[in-house]
Amino acid sequence: SVGNVHLSTEKTSGIDFAALRAIEAVTRLPLVLHGGSGIPPGVRRQLARETRVKKFNIGTELRMVFGQALRKSVADHPDGFDRIDILKATMPAMKAEAKIVLQSIWKD
Repeated sequence: SVGNVHLSTEKTSGIDFAALRAIEAVTRLPLVLHGGSGIPPGVRRQLARETRVKKFNIGTELRMVFGQALRKSVADHPDGFDRIDILKATMPAMKAEAKIVLQSIWKD
């Protein structure tokens, strides 16, 4: 870890850019930031532009949105039984969240 927290179980106090630079110094490979959920958009943007971090894992953020959308879908349609329809209702919220994350990284 360079300051990120897996599963977003606690707030990060920031990314240790010196540690990240040390890792970059010993490899030419693209890097993956496991535990990317919860990292502020500005820091994600800085990582994407100034480092070899090429992938941010944001599964926790997406799973949180999925859970909220799933609970809403079940509450709004208590007689629903088709898992495809129930799960399909989560897709707009998940797509919207992914779009927010991606736009926050590439925004100028």
